[in-house]
Amino acid sequence: MPRRRFVRTGVAAVTVWLVVSGCSGGSGSPGAEPSGGAETAPAEGGEAPPDAAPAPDAYAFEPDPDRLPATAAEGLELVRGIAADPQTLGPDFVGASPYEGAPETWAVLDADCVWQREALPDSVHASLSRYMELPAAGGEAPVRVTVAVTAHGSTESADEEVTTTLEEALRCPDQQLRQGEHITGLTSFANPSGVRGQSVADDQVYESGLHQSDAYGGPFPYIWAVHRIGPVTLAVSASGTGSFDQAAVATLVTDALVAMGTRTEDALA
Repeated sequence: MPRRRFVRTGVAAVTVWLVVSGCSGGSGSPGAEPSGGAETAPAEGGEAPPDAAPAPDAYAFEPDPDRLPATAAEGLELVRGIAADPQTLGPDFVGASPYEGAPETWAVLDADCVWQREALPDSVHASLSRYMELPAAGGEAPVRVTVAVTAHGSTESADEEVTTTLEEALRCPDQQLRQGEHITGLTSFANPSGVRGQSVADDQVYESGLHQSDAYGGPFPYIWAVHRIGPVTLAVSASGTGSFDQAAVATLVTDALVAMGTRTEDALA
């Protein structure tokens, strides 16, 4: 089976969806089928008809069970090796302060639509967040990027995280990232494997909105994307500037996901 399916055609398609579709709200765009397409009745004798086979462009990578982390220490080693660093994003990016979040915690959106860091649930081995930026130039705000890699104890747990992410944009279209920073007008869509040519992850969720900061002004384009590969989730969020527009933010986000997806497959193959 192929070890890497993060081909440039798939990445380009994702970027086009982010920029052109405007990330239409709800769990996918109207009329989107679930992964694998509509159900088809089995042919006589119990065999599925040819059109019930997996889509040829569906994601094909399967982690080696022996390479999956089984402890918090193994999970932390895995996510540290996967998470993007400033060099992954580009030569002019630097680590923010703080650079990393505590790996025994992860971000949770509370009932008031405010992001908080909480202790990891038992179903998660480790989660690492990194904060980076392209320093301000020409009087503009910095381009800011957050990546988060989470090693779950099971695919079901990782899938639950992706589902929750999709639902949160519906529950909280306006969110507080931290004191003095807000995201407004969030919309989202989902791309399971094989849907709309999606062949780079088992599942995807993309959100877009506007970022407003007391310190840097705005509103600026904002994109948040989550990919799931087996029991590992990869998340990237980025806020642009007046000149670093939505297309540039979309390219930044997808390129970071490509790099982390390739590292995930290499680590788990």
